[in-house]
Amino acid sequence: MTPKKYQVNLGADITKDLTEDQDHKPAPKKSKAKETAPPAGSVPAPMTLEQIAAVGPDRRRQLNCGVPEDLLLHRRTALYREDHGLGATRQNVVALAVDEWLRARGY
Repeated sequence: MTPKKYQVNLGADITKDLTEDQDHKPAPKKSKAKETAPPAGSVPAPMTLEQIAAVGPDRRRQLNCGVPEDLLLHRRTALYREDHGLGATRQNVVALAVDEWLRARGY
């Protein structure tokens, strides 16, 4: 029986041969930020908290993550919501914060 080859197209002609030797190590990544940035046009325009709040449930996708209790993120986001209104739900605040964090790092 011959092994099957699988190719995954990630939009930038990146393919992965799943039948490669498992000991094969990939080439080291270059550390220049310019080369690690996403291709132009792949990052959407930034959104405000109000714009995020206006996105309906049919255009949302779940992002589940465990966070350390010691950071008190649930309580702090609840307090932020009280100070800034109903559009500042936890999910909207997290969406805005993660987006800003990724943009600051070039993603």
